[in-house]
Amino acid sequence: MKRSEMILAGGFLLVVVGYLAGPSLLDLVTGSGQRLETRKLALDRELAQLKKLNLWKHQSLARPEANSADRAEEQYRNWVWSLAESIGKFEELNVTPGSRGRSRRSRDVVPVQVQLTCLARFGDIQKFLYHFYQADLLHRVVSLRMKSKSQDHDPQLEVVLVAEGLSLPYAATELSQRDSLFPQAKLASDAADKTLVVAGAAEFPAEPGFLVRVGDQFLDVTASQKATDPKTGAKTTQWDYEALSPEKTLAADSIVELVRVADSMQKVTLEDYKLVNPFARYNAQLIVSGSKSITVGESFSLTARVEGARPGVDTSFELGQHPEGMTIDPKTGKIAWKTETSQTPGKTTVEVLAKMEGREAKLSGSPTSLEWKAVAVTVVANKPPTIATLKPINAVAGSPVEFTAAGTDPEQGALAFALASGSPTGATIDAKSGQFRWVPQAPGEFKVTVEVRDDGSPSQRTSGSVTIQVSLDSAQFTVLTASIVRDGEPQAWLFDRLKNQRLVLRPKARFRYGEIEAEVVSIEDRAVVFRIGKDERRLVLGDSLQKLKPAAKPYDVDPQPAKTSTEAKPAEDKPAAKKPAEVKPAEVKPADAKPADAKPADAKPADAKPAEAKPAAKKAADDS
Repeated sequence: MKRSEMILAGGFLLVVVGYLAGPSLLDLVTGSGQRLETRKLALDRELAQLKKLNLWKHQSLARPEANSADRAEEQYRNWVWSLAESIGKFEELNVTPGSRGRSRRSRDVVPVQVQLTCLARFGDIQKFLYHFYQADLLHRVVSLRMKSKSQDHDPQLEVVLVAEGLSLPYAATELSQRDSLFPQAKLASDAADKTLVVAGAAEFPAEPGFLVRVGDQFLDVTASQKATDPKTGAKTTQWDYEALSPEKTLAADSIVELVRVADSMQKVTLEDYKLVNPFARYNAQLIVSGSKSITVGESFSLTARVEGARPGVDTSFELGQHPEGMTIDPKTGKIAWKTETSQTPGKTTVEVLAKMEGREAKLSGSPTSLEWKAVAVTVVANKPPTIATLKPINAVAGSPVEFTAAGTDPEQGALAFALASGSPTGATIDAKSGQFRWVPQAPGEFKVTVEVRDDGSPSQRTSGSVTIQVSLDSAQFTVLTASIVRDGEPQAWLFDRLKNQRLVLRPKARFRYGEIEAEVVSIEDRAVVFRIGKDERRLVLGDSLQKLKPAAKPYDVDPQPAKTSTEAKPAEDKPAAKKPAEVKPAEVKPADAKPADAKPADAKPADAKPAEAKPAAKKAADDS
């Protein structure tokens, strides 16, 4: 056989052997890899199962003991009752043990059921179910029956709820060592400044970022640190918190319970947890809100929304009759339309329609009226003027009263003054300067009201009042009644008929009485010389002080007799009887004798009837 034939025969033999033995050889090479992959998948499944079992270990109720789940049942019943009472605010509440599901037991897994009966509103049931499913437990609601006795918008319901939890044999050991389903502690003191002091919090997480419940209050713990009670020395834990619901007073000895939140409920809020109330009547209404009146050149910004619809119903919006250029967002209901600056002011109406899921007819509301107005012209408001405060004035009858009223205008306009009705007769005021003048003729209290008006448009005015107290001039009724010498010292007696009092003057005495301000220069036999300013004036017996030159001021604040160091006290000063020769009877006029001698009120205390005054008055009468 030739060499080439031998090569061909060998190649053919190899092909035949490979065809016959190839599958077996291939399986021998690749089979171990497939088995390894299969084993790996099986191990992954077992690992996932172990992780799930480890998770269930902490989600289980207390483990059964001798095939009995009494502890698990008691813990679960108490937790459901507390949640329904504090969160749901249920009435006529009762929670009783239910069936333990013996027909569904397997591998020592014990289902534990409790039955809840109560009277509640639908919103309270919704809140209870939200927090029920928020708990990280192996439990569920087996059945929920609600019965309504009326068809009100939110009637009270008769509720029967059956809840079921699982008791696993490999549940966490600590569950069987406590009475409560979740770890509990107690407030050591009242909460203050967003801080809780807790006693017995060993089973709570050491790191912050967990949720606790105190009654119906849910608190997010943001900081945690160990502390010691300064009074008892007991170990406590201090938590800083943020309230997740409207905060209420948290009193000492309140129970604090750990809230373990299920992973599936971590991002779900109570607002997200919506249930449809089968007993409520829903009356959907379409409302268009926003400013319906604008200025030409501005844009309308309106929003359409549906109120009173069944929760969870999808709604879309569209425009019915509307002005050209107006648009609406189908999802949000935002309506937009911009007016042009050249546009003529006017009005229009717009119709909005809502398409609601499960409803054939479109929902429509009343047509909305829109108005665009011309640009408003800015007008500066005329502010009222102000008037300076006028202080009370004391004046003397017969003397002029003068003052100047002052006012200011915010717009710097011209002011005009005038007297309001009720002003005293004869009073005047200058319209431009505000100069007031009045000469009172009688005593009394008078009120003067001054008005000031500006020249704005419209004109504004303000008023101010002043009280003028007018009294009689004491100087007019005070006369020189005697000029005597007592104990070698000359004295001049003045008698005030208004006040029924006597004044005693001595040389060089200064006094002010009424409008008179003077100094006694000398006391003569029949007169007294006064110095007023630089001038000297002589006052004879019987003359009043009014004959002297008036003082510089037109009126005084309070007319009073001037106090002098030599003024006699009525109880001590008596006319000297030892020297009758010093009495000058010729100097006393009959007119003076009468008020000095006849009126007991004149120097009444000690010398109502001076011995010297009588002969003086008698001889004065003879001389006349």
